[in-house]
Amino acid sequence: MLKVIIVGTGISGLTSALMLARSGFSVTMMSYYESIRSASCMAQGGINAAELRENDSVLKHFTETVSGGAWLADQQPVMDMCKFARNIIAMYDRIGVAFNRNADGSPDTRYFGGSKYKRTHYADTTTGAQLLNALDGQVRRYKELWHMRKPLADKKWFSGKMWAGDFVQAAGFPKILAGVPTDIEASKSSVEYVEPKRKVPQLIEYQKEIKDKLLRI
Repeated sequence: MLKVIIVGTGISGLTSALMLARSGFSVTMMSYYESIRSASCMAQGGINAAELRENDSVLKHFTETVSGGAWLADQQPVMDMCKFARNIIAMYDRIGVAFNRNADGSPDTRYFGGSKYKRTHYADTTTGAQLLNALDGQVRRYKELWHMRKPLADKKWFSGKMWAGDFVQAAGFPKILAGVPTDIEASKSSVEYVEPKRKVPQLIEYQKEIKDKLLRI
């Protein structure tokens, strides 16, 4: 059975763990704290998905999303997200997230994030917390969550040093499973300094003044 390690137990981590567990994968989750203490708990806005009754469409959702990101986003994943958004919300609804509803039982949606259409599905002002509670309950049905405890929680992990090897060793995972080289020398950075091809443009006068003022603060 293929083993998967997920670091972080926010909405993304819990959803990934649930989908993988349902597909038969062995999943281990690692987190400093319980999922309810993740940053996802603070999410209040909601989840966007096109509602046909609002004269909305997947294409409109897609267009607003990529244009809102100055057309810099990878468009295929954005289109996939817009296509599957309603199915994802339906899945969250099935596992117990209490999304707001209209008097007739249909999903209540609202404007959010500069959208021209009411496509944001929400659970009052506690969308993130409700998603975490529902997902955490579903994941625990498969196997008890494992959270990082001492000595992991007492250490500070700094990027650029041998933290990855120490982390995996403290967690008790085989290094080969985590993709961490067993040879310390092999793990050292092999990046060399290369002179940039383009020179940084010179600051014009008013930019120099702003820079000098900021440096004096």
